[in-house]
Amino acid sequence: MFQERLNFRIVNLINFFIAFINFLMWLNKKNDVFDLVLIINIVIHFALNKDLSQALIALVTYPFGLVIFTKEKEIDFQIYDQEMEEDFPVLEEKRLEILPLKGTSLFGTPNEKKKLILQIAEDVKSGKVSSNKVLPILRKMVLDSHPDVGLYASEAIEKIEEHFGTIEESLDKLVENLNEKNIKVVLDYIKSGFLDGDIGSFYKNILKKALTEKLKKTTVLHPEFFSLLYEIEGDISILLEGFLKTKSQELYKQLLKEILRKRNYEVLKFLMLDGSLTNGDKDSYNFVS
Repeated sequence: MFQERLNFRIVNLINFFIAFINFLMWLNKKNDVFDLVLIINIVIHFALNKDLSQALIALVTYPFGLVIFTKEKEIDFQIYDQEMEEDFPVLEEKRLEILPLKGTSLFGTPNEKKKLILQIAEDVKSGKVSSNKVLPILRKMVLDSHPDVGLYASEAIEKIEEHFGTIEESLDKLVENLNEKNIKVVLDYIKSGFLDGDIGSFYKNILKKALTEKLKKTTVLHPEFFSLLYEIEGDISILLEGFLKTKSQELYKQLLKEILRKRNYEVLKFLMLDGSLTNGDKDSYNFVS
């Protein structure tokens, strides 16, 4: 959805830019095709907006009327656009009436950006969104031309870092009680990038041992166990094993993404021969068979 809105605005702006040049050339009496370009501009404007009255306004106020978007496409106001819903399934429970994440970070007003930054910080702390998905955006917003936005983004990153600092203090207890909720917390911490260096390696080794023991003893296999173990070791066979044992769709999606990212087509061929791929995915990835 956001991509459609972005394309809509880009075409409108290009159309206006051409019209503005056409108008300037006409003022300088160096334009023999003014009428032709004007007609083309209005036709494009009408094709985009599907509103005759708006097209007439654009004609009368040419060229500036071309950038008056009085009838934009209907927008679903929410913090994360539909393209990201796959990565944020928990957000189905919460919809915020602000612009989409990427759109606001790039094109929002300073107030919209500040509101977004505050919401991101709260959502990370409450576990509603993965930190590794939004931290890169916050780091870019630190460099925003508006000083208040940069300050808000910087403070949000500090709050998130403090949040993970609190988690690190209780990491031993989380490891001792590796339930589904705690695994998600630890997984988000590892993905955040704050758990690096020697301390990170130390805790990752502890987690690896705890997870390995948990997988040996438990009769109920949670997909999150395998996701966390994969983040620690980076071995794609862990995801494959997890999917084959749990048949989790989340692991299935993660496995396919990692297969393509790492170009590990041997695993993909195995899935095809094993019959684990859906018919649609078989068609999509048939080029490697």
